[in-house]
Amino acid sequence: MVPHMKSEELDLLLGEIARQPVPLLGAGFRHDVWRAIRHRRFVEEQSGWTRWEGWFASLLHPRPILAALSLALACGLLSGVWLKESPSVSKAMQLEVFSVNAPGMPSTLWEQ
Repeated sequence: MVPHMKSEELDLLLGEIARQPVPLLGAGFRHDVWRAIRHRRFVEEQSGWTRWEGWFASLLHPRPILAALSLALACGLLSGVWLKESPSVSKAMQLEVFSVNAPGMPSTLWEQ
């Protein structure tokens, strides 16, 4: 609306608009409107925390959990094999405590 418009001028302007024919809506107008509404709702739902929430929820499915456990097991096994073949690392970590001939084991105390 134009500022400081007199009411008579506004009535004339609205009368002109009222005399114009109403444009015909297309056959898919209703479908297009609802599609746009659904799209806006989806975009609003995907913004913010709900996007992260969906990502975290997808991690709780069995496949990602199984993949993470398999990766952890493989890393543990590979590091164990690497530690076994590297004597300097096993001495630095004092892994001889877990040996069959460990000096503090009860079975080896009687033999000394």
